[in-house]
Amino acid sequence: AEIINVFTDVAKVDEDYKAESEIEKKKEVAAIKAYLAKNKISAVESPEGVFVVLKEAGDATNKVDTTKIASVYYKGYTIAGETFDTNIKPNDPTAKPLDVNIGTGSVIPGWEIGLKYFGKGGKGTVYIPAMLAYGPQANGSIKPYSNLVFDLEIQDVTKK
Repeated sequence: AEIINVFTDVAKVDEDYKAESEIEKKKEVAAIKAYLAKNKISAVESPEGVFVVLKEAGDATNKVDTTKIASVYYKGYTIAGETFDTNIKPNDPTAKPLDVNIGTGSVIPGWEIGLKYFGKGGKGTVYIPAMLAYGPQANGSIKPYSNLVFDLEIQDVTKK
């Protein structure tokens, strides 16, 4: 092993990490763009790099924002199509939507960003670069640096 760099103060470590993270995120965004193009999927790109496919926008007068709680049915999978989590269980009467308190960091950043494109009753898919999901961390069956896809159905949007 060789030493690439030595940092004498924490600010420089943070700076380097941010720069490396940005480079990684650009790679991930490019990979998602290529996937969408190859599969002829039309999506809106958020300023942060989350791609949103709106199947139904939902109620424009009751949109998801930081003053709201969104009740969400979801299916999460990798771009390769491997499902890692879902609360959409057609034959399970106990299946409940996940209540997401927007703006509190209770979910991955990509969800916070993507959900704001929907109103109550909205349906669609969000493509999230790894750096706006779990980044370098593994999470259960999710490998580090995995770009993620979520099918979302917004059951309800209520004030906090």
